[in-house]
Amino acid sequence: MDLSERRFEDEDFERPRRGPSIPPPSEPKRPSGSLLGIFLAGVGALVLAAIMGFLMIPVAGVALGAAALVFVLVALAAFHYVVWGWWLGGVIREDVEAEERAEAEEERLRKYYDRE
Repeated sequence: MDLSERRFEDEDFERPRRGPSIPPPSEPKRPSGSLLGIFLAGVGALVLAAIMGFLMIPVAGVALGAAALVFVLVALAAFHYVVWGWWLGGVIREDVEAEERAEAEEERLRKYYDRE
């Protein structure tokens, strides 16, 4: 018998198996935390931050120096950007106005000579 001609019987297919029954969901339990636990966690975080701060004292000078260097470089870049932008904006504005005046004069002269 050829496989393409074979007919499938019910026994050929898997049947879903029934597992143990799932118990109904119980009511969610309320968290047992209190304000005391939150307070103690906050105090612990502050203590840990203080300990880490004391451990940073030997490198604080280097860190402050690096931060000051970055601040100075950013301030210089901002000053350069503002001053250069102001000056360059004025120069560009003058060039555009001069170009527009020259084009207007050229157009006026062209109309004058075309009329004659």
